[in-house]
Amino acid sequence: MAGDYLNLDLTFAHAGEGARYVISATHGEGGRATAVLDLAGRVDDLILQAVALAPHIRGRSFALNPTGAPVAEGAGRELAIKLGKALYSLAFPPAIAQVRDTAQHVARGAERGVRLRLGLEGAPRLSGLPWELLHDGQDFVAINRGQPLVRTVDRPTALPRLPVNGPLRVLVVVAAPSNLGSLNQAVEVAGLRTALGELVQGGQVDLQWIHDGRWDSLRDALLPGPGQPTPHVLHFIGHGMPHAERGGCLAFCGPTGQREDRYGDELSRLFGQVDSLRLVVLNACHGAAPSHEGIFASLAGTLALRVAPAVVAMQYAVTNAAAVAFSAEFYRHISRGYPVDAAVSLAREHELGRAHEALEWATPVLYLRAVDGHLFEVAGTPGASGSPAPAGAVAVTRRRALVIGVGRHVAPLDHMEHAAAAASALEGALSAGHAGFEVTACLEPDVLALGKALSAALRGADPDTLLLIHMLGRAVITPAGTVYLAASNTELTEPEATAYSLEQLRRLMDRSPAGQLVLSLDLAFQPQDLTARASFTVESSLLETLGLGRAKYIMTGASQPHAAAGVFTRALAATLADGRAAVAGGRTDAPRWFAAAAAEVPAAEAPKAWSHLLDPHRVRIAQASAPTPAAEPVSTSDPNFRRTVERRLLEGKCVPVLGSGVHGGGPLSEYALTVALAEQVGLPDPGRLTLVTVAEYREKLEKDRWELLDVLADELARQTARARPSATHALFTALAGRATGAAGDTPDPLILISMAYDDTLERSLRAAGVPTVVVTHVQRSEDVVDFSLLAFRADGIERTTPADFLPRAGDACILYKPLGSPALNARLEEEFDGPLIDTVVISEGDFVRFVGNLEHKQTGIPTAFRRPFRRRATLFMGYALDAWHYRLITTILPVRNPFAVRQLASPIERLAWERLGADLVEDDPDAFARAVLHANPELAGPGSAA
Repeated sequence: MAGDYLNLDLTFAHAGEGARYVISATHGEGGRATAVLDLAGRVDDLILQAVALAPHIRGRSFALNPTGAPVAEGAGRELAIKLGKALYSLAFPPAIAQVRDTAQHVARGAERGVRLRLGLEGAPRLSGLPWELLHDGQDFVAINRGQPLVRTVDRPTALPRLPVNGPLRVLVVVAAPSNLGSLNQAVEVAGLRTALGELVQGGQVDLQWIHDGRWDSLRDALLPGPGQPTPHVLHFIGHGMPHAERGGCLAFCGPTGQREDRYGDELSRLFGQVDSLRLVVLNACHGAAPSHEGIFASLAGTLALRVAPAVVAMQYAVTNAAAVAFSAEFYRHISRGYPVDAAVSLAREHELGRAHEALEWATPVLYLRAVDGHLFEVAGTPGASGSPAPAGAVAVTRRRALVIGVGRHVAPLDHMEHAAAAASALEGALSAGHAGFEVTACLEPDVLALGKALSAALRGADPDTLLLIHMLGRAVITPAGTVYLAASNTELTEPEATAYSLEQLRRLMDRSPAGQLVLSLDLAFQPQDLTARASFTVESSLLETLGLGRAKYIMTGASQPHAAAGVFTRALAATLADGRAAVAGGRTDAPRWFAAAAAEVPAAEAPKAWSHLLDPHRVRIAQASAPTPAAEPVSTSDPNFRRTVERRLLEGKCVPVLGSGVHGGGPLSEYALTVALAEQVGLPDPGRLTLVTVAEYREKLEKDRWELLDVLADELARQTARARPSATHALFTALAGRATGAAGDTPDPLILISMAYDDTLERSLRAAGVPTVVVTHVQRSEDVVDFSLLAFRADGIERTTPADFLPRAGDACILYKPLGSPALNARLEEEFDGPLIDTVVISEGDFVRFVGNLEHKQTGIPTAFRRPFRRRATLFMGYALDAWHYRLITTILPVRNPFAVRQLASPIERLAWERLGADLVEDDPDAFARAVLHANPELAGPGSAA
């Protein structure tokens, strides 16, 4: 039983307001349930209980109670049981408990265990609770080998088991920086050697050590020469810290032996290059520390999401004795072929038997991204065989859509005259090259044709397919609350025979082999007063009928079906056709597509919409260059707030910071540049890489900095030749032209900051005749790096220092380009004799060096900019906050009252903006710029490129 489990998935999500949470449960044999709970006050109480219990869980060498006295061994057991029972009752309300009981019954009949998988990504406040203490009233769940408890991140991924024909290779890193408190690692190292000695001598485990704790030593061990073996498991002994912005942190030893922090994003990039690495064990305090900021504040959550199929980490400090005992038992079972979750449960059991009253068995946390916990196929051991991974976990490579439009109905259901036309428009938008779907249209079907179309689409999908099903029409709701999709021949008196049951559709979806599913319903619902239940709502009926399932659901209902027939579907088609829903790089995911469409619908005809627990930004609807947007501006943000930002910009109270997202989804976006550079060197899946990473790889591959810059310049020139006009550039050119004034008097020039590598804005300013000085840094030359400042004017190039630079009277616009550009490099080559000079910051090494230099006044931001920056708010336009850019702006800019016009690419980016304190206008920057130009026609005058 220890190696064969039925998965019971328990997913928590904050409902978006107050303390309402949605809890859903599914198990592998089709059982499901959803419950909506109001946890007002209850979550705070659980957090307080966890805080009170923490000193009792921590190892005795670390544990102090609030008075500073040592905590008595075993004193917290009653507190742990109380908290565990409270967590269990929260997790298993009656509807969820029924699914749990069914799963246990099915598992017992098949002589299997039940793997409890907790999904807490959608509930940050709940993710910091010690769920490993779940107590069912009889015992702690996590110590039951027949019911292991794991935490999941993102969607579980099917991975082939890695064959291990020799010993299991475990690389142990011991890091003890001289300026951090001692953890007495020597004791743990000695204990681990002794505990694993029998496995090493028996050839089951190959134990390799890095004792100096150096980052370079780890890199060398993980990336050896060709043909050299790499580890299956990485075990780290040392210090760890949570870090919300960069996904946790480990303390390595620097060249002098002192602390050198390495963050989750850096570790992910390194570990991601090691194909054999399937398991990371972090015996580092706070590696999985409870954090109510969410799971990605911990290193364990970050690594599990990005690279490692399984991560074992400690949520509290742990004694050496407990760490050694847990590790020895854990590796013993892993080397015998047990799945990682079973091995953790067995190690917990062992630790409980070793120290019965202690609670350190609850300290390890297992994050599991793999579907079933079988990471390795160890030759000749139990657990080396098993059922194949579910097909639905395979990444999608194809896109198919079924578009249904029903407008002609049997009386008394009214006709929806525009339904077929709207469905046809969506069919065309989905099948266009921008989206690339294989589309089947089903217009005006009777119930038989509707059922056949749905069955064919769902049963005929492949495991590598994203299947989108969109229906525009009517829904019939019976007095019992059952929902039916109305066909053209639907009769209200006989819905069971003439309409298609949503319950039947759900069963089809659950059995579909499609890799990803999106069900989209643009429906006008039968009036609720025809139902028998006074408490009935459409939302509750849909929630009860559809549950969570494998699919992603978006449910909409037209509030005025006669006037609004098809308006939402037409908006979906329009936003996809012109790219209004695209993020920087042309990516459009399901949530963003629907949000953009909802913003297009007139208020009087707006649909009522429910977005039910979508996994945001994973279901990609389109990824391509977007056509030119429509001329009329439409904003997705609150109109009053948008006008506030607009007013501050027009009054000169903002310092704009422009990113590559000002180009929308077309060429010259950072994503488009990343894909182009990655494809040139054959890097797989460029959608998961950043430009910084690709540039670093390219530079290391070419071993020639100037070759990298030449390739970058060529690609920028190629993309510029087919780039569409940008309203954002037109807006700021117009503002700069207005600042020039009739007499050219510019006592307070307009300051713009551009983080883009292209020269589109510079060319626009020149074409409009706006006096402009472009300011950037010297990053390096062929024989010297001096970090001086360069000022490019029409009359020549001035080489100065940040302290000495001053604007001239005729400078109407100062364009500060901290990251430089190949175009500036080319102009330097033309005007300077001698060594080649480089202004570009693009690779990892560039950013490391540049951010360090910006922290010093003599090499940092020009002194002349500091006062304007302090007096004005910061306005970010199309600027993406990845890790390096976040560090960059917090280093160079005294960010004040920031605003950001940005379509967010991920929940992590939203968190980064919140940490920066920015007020967001969630809109495409070009749409925002068009709105400003449209509302202020006087800007489109002389000196404007609008």
